[in-house]
Amino acid sequence: MFGPNNDAFARQHRQDVIEMAKKKLVRESVSQPVRLEFNRLPNDDTYEGITLRTKNIWFVAPEPGGKRTNPVKVERIKDGRWTCSHKGWKPNADCKHISRVRHMLGEDGVVPYDGRRRRPLTKWLFGEHSQAEDTRRNRAREAEPIKVPQLAVELCKRFVTQPERSETNSADGGATGVPLAVRVFALLMKVFWNVTYAQLRHQIGLEGAIWDLGFMKLKTPSKNSMMSWFGDPRLLDILKQLFIVSTKPTGRVDTMVLGDSHDIPTRQVDNSRDRKFGPKPATYRNKDRPLVRQHFAVGKVSGIITAADITLTTGAGSNDSVHLPSLLEQTKASNPGVTVATFDKAYGGRPNFGAAEGLGVDLYVREKSGEDRVAEDWPTSAQMLTNIERTYPAAYADVYRFRSKAELTPARIKARNPYMRLRRRMKDPTPTIPPGIEGKPFAELTEDVRQAVFEAATESVGIARLNEAWAILIIANLRTLNLLEHLLGQHVTFETDVTLNPPLEMREEDVA
Repeated sequence: MFGPNNDAFARQHRQDVIEMAKKKLVRESVSQPVRLEFNRLPNDDTYEGITLRTKNIWFVAPEPGGKRTNPVKVERIKDGRWTCSHKGWKPNADCKHISRVRHMLGEDGVVPYDGRRRRPLTKWLFGEHSQAEDTRRNRAREAEPIKVPQLAVELCKRFVTQPERSETNSADGGATGVPLAVRVFALLMKVFWNVTYAQLRHQIGLEGAIWDLGFMKLKTPSKNSMMSWFGDPRLLDILKQLFIVSTKPTGRVDTMVLGDSHDIPTRQVDNSRDRKFGPKPATYRNKDRPLVRQHFAVGKVSGIITAADITLTTGAGSNDSVHLPSLLEQTKASNPGVTVATFDKAYGGRPNFGAAEGLGVDLYVREKSGEDRVAEDWPTSAQMLTNIERTYPAAYADVYRFRSKAELTPARIKARNPYMRLRRRMKDPTPTIPPGIEGKPFAELTEDVRQAVFEAATESVGIARLNEAWAILIIANLRTLNLLEHLLGQHVTFETDVTLNPPLEMREEDVA
């Protein structure tokens, strides 16, 4: 069993499973990739790591990998109350350490989830004469600088329609007559290469793909032309459609989506991580200046972003929770097979559980302190899932643990665009927030008022920042498609939508 000090046994167990799986793959001539999941080895029944020191004092061993190196002291004091020494413990609260000791003594019938139980380890395995997972990932990284621009060109060729000449307006379009496909491609490449306008002009000239999209000028467009392009309102609907197209492959393997949000700075001296975790900023940094917030849902297996809303970090409609119904509706539209969603506690509440239940989705969100989701005024799905969370916390955690994979998406975006700043334009209009909504819970607003608030929250971002924010999401999906192409041995093609070819016949549990 996995305990605090027997990591060697865990490593040996994993290696034994891998070797047995390799022999089975060779014996059965399996050619499709398979991802193994190693079962947890629970220690709930043995209570390994709990030591009795005195009659009323127990020491609980720390969790592996955590920062704490000393055991946690759990003490039973008079009147049947308990205390715990871990940081942040509140008086009269039953933490996981106290619950575990009480369950060992037979005082509590609920088995608390033990963090020392390892998360299932996973590893991709392929046929006998195939490349290993690490090799395939390395090949994907090497091919990305060439493959992603190729996918972007193909997207623009197939799904960007050029309006009639009479519909164009040279006053707000920059260089007259430049195809919209060229403008979209230039914006996608600015995000992908993470460059300035001057560097973008140089790189586009070297790339050559812009000429394939119908740009017949003798020289690359100027900086002012590209700035006008990227603030063009016509690009917004096009980019949204390209994003929807890039989500199509999720229906092949995903039945679960994971949700979160992240912020993008809007000025050079600002940093979203410092806003959240850092010290109090200096006065000159103007901390009240809002950031651009991307609310998104991502496929558990594919890693493709399936839905997104874009707002600012402040103002009506910017709260995370109110966007969950929209994210689930977008996801079901592109992938009707989704039946499970996991979000953090910020996305809880009766309206969200009701919306998820109406879409046929089981919403896994941890119960907050002070909530009673088994009460009759909560939706049926909330009551059912809360009973599972309270009675079978380990089974609930086996599903909810995947939520942390949603953190990988903003981490990848910010790692590849470290100096990304989305700046508002002077010409951006100021949206009108519907009157009379101050102080009212969002769930109590009528449907038309809520829709008006959402539209105002989106418009407040500004057209240029919206265009670039959607381009960021499209490029993130194209990078993921490139990885899936190598990892699954598929080929990404563009017919009426983005597909993986040849057809991928496997269940989610085979690759989860």
